[in-house]
Amino acid sequence: FSSTYNYDHSENLYASISASPKFGIYQPTAEINYIQQRFHAPLDNGTIVKNNPCFAISLRNQFAFSNTFIARVDFRARTKIYNGFQISNGWARMNLALRKTFYNNRLIFILSADDIFKSEREQWTLRGYGTTLDKDCYNYSRAISLTVTYNFNTKRSKYKGTGAGNAEKSRL
Repeated sequence: FSSTYNYDHSENLYASISASPKFGIYQPTAEINYIQQRFHAPLDNGTIVKNNPCFAISLRNQFAFSNTFIARVDFRARTKIYNGFQISNGWARMNLALRKTFYNNRLIFILSADDIFKSEREQWTLRGYGTTLDKDCYNYSRAISLTVTYNFNTKRSKYKGTGAGNAEKSRL
């Protein structure tokens, strides 16, 4: 048996700082996020829902070896987060990607590996009155992919137009 309760309100605080400097071929982007709920509600054991802050970081490291060859190493992580009656544990993830272009960006190859250390787990607990739900699993976000793209007629469109709208523009 379960039922729904309404609460007056819930507030969330967010703040974010990011930086994208450039050091020759190395082009990092760092971002730090602050997230905190402001929610006042009692749990079934009489304690109050926690409103502790959460921090998330993202480090995107790009290496532009040339105009046609780019490598990326991305790292993302988040600490424990409180969202209403749910508590989600922190996680971390690292991705790699190589991008190579040919024929003036007409042909593009991207080789990528996601969650290479198999470290992004979904772990949470949802507390209700007389009920607790838990989840602890790996969602199989680990992947290796190869994307091949061919762009037809890039940057050299032969279409010049016929000026069909000129009469209408001069009328206005």
